Amino acid sequence: MKKTLIAAAVALIPLAVSPASTAAASPGHGRTTMDVTCAGDVITMTTAGGNEGNNWGAAQVSGGGHLVLAGLEYSVYDESAQLSLDDEVLTNGQAHKQQATVPCEIATQQALLGAVAPAGFDYPTGTAPSDLDTMSVRATVVAFR
Repeated sequence: MKKTLIAAAVALIPLAVSPASTAAASPGHGRTTMDVTCAGDVITMTTAGGNEGNNWGAAQVSGGGHLVLAGLEYSVYDESAQLSLDDEVLTNGQAHKQQATVPCEIATQQALLGAVAPAGFDYPTGTAPSDLDTMSVRATVVAFR
């Protein structure tokens, strides 16, 4: 069940991330530009897709500097049932463990559980296809200027 919910959450993330501008939306060479909120500030960053989207590298910040990924957290919360369906922290970043980190909100998306669950999905006890779910991705980064 966890892997199915993870896949559903990840599939919705591109819907929640808005391109910074029409010109920046297609920076070329497999790069993606998006706005994220880090420590309360909205910044525009550009990342390389690399490794089939499994990129733990750095992102360029518009206006100068870059962010190095230290960790990711994703969660799926069923608002209707008041139940956490998944909440996991992944760490594999290249940032040094003793450097100061900054929290970033990457994306949040809401959808009906039935709209993102695959056919034949075994709904957890207390949940239903009509439940409103919130899926979010947050990052912990080290910022360099």
